Amino acid sequence: GSSVNKLADIESLKRPIEMPAEVVTQGQQIAVDLIWSEPTDSESETGIVQNTERDPTGKRNIVKFGPDRIDKFLKANYHYIILRSHDIVKSGYSKFADGQCITINSCTDYVGTYNNDAGFFVVQKKFEMTPKIIRPLKSSEKYWLAEQKGSLSPLKEA
Repeated sequence: GSSVNKLADIESLKRPIEMPAEVVTQGQQIAVDLIWSEPTDSESETGIVQNTERDPTGKRNIVKFGPDRIDKFLKANYHYIILRSHDIVKSGYSKFADGQCITINSCTDYVGTYNNDAGFFVVQKKFEMTPKIIRPLKSSEKYWLAEQKGSLSPLKEA
């Protein structure tokens, strides 16, 4: 996002964190950036741009970040990759900024409408990362109907 440049920015957040309707403090902006910011629509779009899909009024200052922001953050913090979630990814995971930022979607067929895969990574010695994909069940509609009725078990009938 626009406000997170060092890991110390994240560590400095006062907890518990409250998410107001309108951002007024630096701490609130850092929290909004961590929760809601996402990569730009293409790797050619650099810098920080307003995210009008998630924040049409601009009151929460939700943004998208380009690959240059990823590179700058990683170099400043001596890291080589960012793993993030909080986005629906059709194939379970996606890579951005030449693989320096990976978005992982941990839920198959999100809310019974997206028919998306879920993904996770197995991290091995020397941080070798292997992606794994979980395909949605063909009958996941029964699960979502059961969830709406208050039962979270996919094994119970709707």
